[in-house]
Amino acid sequence: MMMYIISTLIILINLIFNRNKYVTIISGIFLWIGMSFNNTIVDRAQYRRMYANPLKYNEEWGYTHLQLFAGKLGLSFQVFFAIIIGICLSLVIYTIIRNTDHPGIVISLYFIFPYLMDAAQVRSFLSACIITAIIPLLLNRNVKNGLLYTVGIFAASMFHYSAYFFLLLLISYFVSSKVILPLFVALALVLMGNIFNLLKFFAAMIPFLSNKIDRYLNPDLLTSHSELRSYAIYLFMLFALTIVTGLILNQYQDAEVGIHRRSNKPVTRCGDMSSLMLKLDSILMLALPLISISVSYDRIIRTVLIIHYIYFSKVFSTSLPKLVKVLYFITLLMFVLYYFWFFIYSRFSAAVFWPFFQGNLIF
Repeated sequence: MMMYIISTLIILINLIFNRNKYVTIISGIFLWIGMSFNNTIVDRAQYRRMYANPLKYNEEWGYTHLQLFAGKLGLSFQVFFAIIIGICLSLVIYTIIRNTDHPGIVISLYFIFPYLMDAAQVRSFLSACIITAIIPLLLNRNVKNGLLYTVGIFAASMFHYSAYFFLLLLISYFVSSKVILPLFVALALVLMGNIFNLLKFFAAMIPFLSNKIDRYLNPDLLTSHSELRSYAIYLFMLFALTIVTGLILNQYQDAEVGIHRRSNKPVTRCGDMSSLMLKLDSILMLALPLISISVSYDRIIRTVLIIHYIYFSKVFSTSLPKLVKVLYFITLLMFVLYYFWFFIYSRFSAAVFWPFFQGNLIF
């Protein structure tokens, strides 16, 4: 019962005091407790077995050797998990506070989704934290930031290979969003009928990815048409919401810049961020062919949701009428609740939802 109360308070308090970074930081502590100290949520037993014998499971190089190093230090699995989750959550909280004047909105939306899935799938969470921190680098287009982003992607891939997908975002340095959108939509449509053979090709060409890819090529485990439709609805909702946000931010760019100057934060042109997010969402269209093979590829979308929440939160730093902001937030909340209901409560209630709230060792 305590976890239900705490979770509800985290969402509500962050919405009410959405500009208070100290509320965000304190909330981060509770997020850490909820994620670190749970033995019943799905995959946790598997993570324990991996920690007992990292070389046997031979997961990504970074995670394997991080476990080996922790083992040499004599750390228990629980301490190891608490440390790595704490470090990554700290990176996420810092990124949120640095990039928006309304961090509470981001925390609330993140808690609704995909926080519970991150608590279950920790390796992809570690990778997502790094990607969340490095995507803002692409707002300033120069060689240094491009190199830092590339290095960050390879660092993230040491915890989960899905990070390689986001090397595609480097295209944003060279191609207009007007070109990327039709290009990747067309590419996604072409791949829908050929993705199975393409993944087989990558498995043959890149040996260290072959085991990962082969896990998802079992024809008996293909995503059902109803699930694929649900993902398609979500992805196109995300794209449409991004377009609307971009239009709003571009219209109220001067008000946004003024706020950032008064708060002594780096001024980020809204047009640049809108363009970057449209490019990111165009690239995400390639997630649909992958999800048609396995729902596990949905982590590609989940990886960049925090960046989307940061972007959406910028609407509330504009001089828009309050009624427009309220209507926009209701639309955004419905968008997040849809994915929570479809993915967490509908598909994984027994594996994720109930264990998270009922299996915490502290509360």
